[in-house]
Amino acid sequence: MQLLDEYRDSQGHPWPVATAPADMLSDYNIVRQSTKAAIDGTGVIVFRAGYGTESSDTWRKVFSQLTSK
Repeated sequence: MQLLDEYRDSQGHPWPVATAPADMLSDYNIVRQSTKAAIDGTGVIVFRAGYGTESSDTWRKVFSQLTSK
């Protein structure tokens, strides 16, 4: 955890960081490397996107939804 804290601090991120459990991808049925998912504090996927990029507006809406709970 110390390595993650050092990385977070070096990047200036104010939020907590953590590693995911080894089985997290299979638990969420994420089978492609390009999958992007936003998971809320209760462990529910609230956004999922496949191949390609999402607009910054889309991510702002997703993060706004996640932080408004």
